[in-house]
Amino acid sequence: MKNVWTKQGIARVVKMLLEERRPIFESMTRQLTEYPEMRQMLHAILFQGKQITYNPYHPLIHLAAMFGYVVNKESAIQISNRIFEICLYNLFLSEEEISNVLYEEAQGRRKEFVKNGKLDMEFII
Repeated sequence: MKNVWTKQGIARVVKMLLEERRPIFESMTRQLTEYPEMRQMLHAILFQGKQITYNPYHPLIHLAAMFGYVVNKESAIQISNRIFEICLYNLFLSEEEISNVLYEEAQGRRKEFVKNGKLDMEFII
């Protein structure tokens, strides 16, 4: 039991929590899809280091706080806990990676469908 309360033990538990599907994280991803503006706000905080002033009357801030994703820290919004922060970061990062792979694949296959700068309709049909 002592090994659990070490840095390595806690890191293992966090990894375990985040690597399996859990209702709380499924709910989070569903809400991010339902509220794309909230998603953009959280993305900006994590990936751009954007500082957003806490205002409980702003609908997006209120929504994110209501879901428990952000808190007021020194008059700025902050991701409420490290596990949510890691989950969001991993989600956004994997989406970016998949988007880049799809883009690169589409660019690579573009040569098959475009001849002399025009869409090759015979090939497509």
